[in-house]
Amino acid sequence: MSESVYSEAPSYHSRYPESDDEDPSPLLTPLAAHHGETTSIPPPLARLAPVSRVPGTPPAVESTPDSNPGAPFTSPVEIRTSTSSDIRTRGEAGESGRRPDPTSVQRISHFGNLRARPTKNVEFTFSPVGTNAMLLLPPPEEQDARPRYYITVIQNCFMPLSHITTIYRGASDSAPRVGEFEMGILGSPCHRQMENQPAERLMDVLEKKGSKTKNGKWAWYRRAESGPPRLFWNCNVVPFICITVPPDSNDIDSSTTIAWFTPRHAKKEVPTTLCRLQVTPSGQTLFDDIVMSILAIERRILTPYNFTAESLFNYSSLEL
Repeated sequence: MSESVYSEAPSYHSRYPESDDEDPSPLLTPLAAHHGETTSIPPPLARLAPVSRVPGTPPAVESTPDSNPGAPFTSPVEIRTSTSSDIRTRGEAGESGRRPDPTSVQRISHFGNLRARPTKNVEFTFSPVGTNAMLLLPPPEEQDARPRYYITVIQNCFMPLSHITTIYRGASDSAPRVGEFEMGILGSPCHRQMENQPAERLMDVLEKKGSKTKNGKWAWYRRAESGPPRLFWNCNVVPFICITVPPDSNDIDSSTTIAWFTPRHAKKEVPTTLCRLQVTPSGQTLFDDIVMSILAIERRILTPYNFTAESLFNYSSLEL
């Protein structure tokens, strides 16, 4: 039955008669001209443009009625897959070769599983974007120069004296959401919410330790009432120092320094600079906690430091 089907089907030449006056190949040649290597095609399809092949890949396999009697004749098909280097090149340079504006790469800004862990400390900068957002940017000489986090601050529309800080892992608010917290003059206590976990009171996950000075030392818990602190911040020195201890230990001597934060108001005698965050290779796995914790702590430190003013804020139950 398959033989009769092929015998009755019109041939390629009967449907597309040859003509010396018209050659279809020039219409497609420019598409293949950008590739340095091609693979041959058996006649009669050889009159069309050659099919480009990515260097280093095997030639396309042709399927014919002879090799598979139950299938119709198909032309060779080439499949090309993008590599992580392709993604990085397009994300950093764009189609025009210029480094794009961060907001123009939002669709390719968060490939967390494709990021290679740095082998050395990297210093990031909190760079303002517009009037109510900022990006955490690596230095331009980094191989992966994409923004790490996009941070927005918006007003609570029902209580404009309270502000909601939201962190996204990428270059825009279309990137994966890390979490948020709300601080301000508000009747309800301040809450923190991370990923898909339920909201928790900030006083249960951020605790000031020992020191009675304004900056002090802080403990940051990943979950309320679930073991030792995830991070410790010493804000009595500049830059602030972030350390972590093994999950099964409370011994501060076994701690590891994973980040340093330099606030904008650190030195009054020098020109104003942007806030900076330096992270070690081992700190990359705790990057979400590092960023959210220092944002909450710096907000607390910058709160007016007197009883009358401090008592207005929804995190006043935390002793300064």
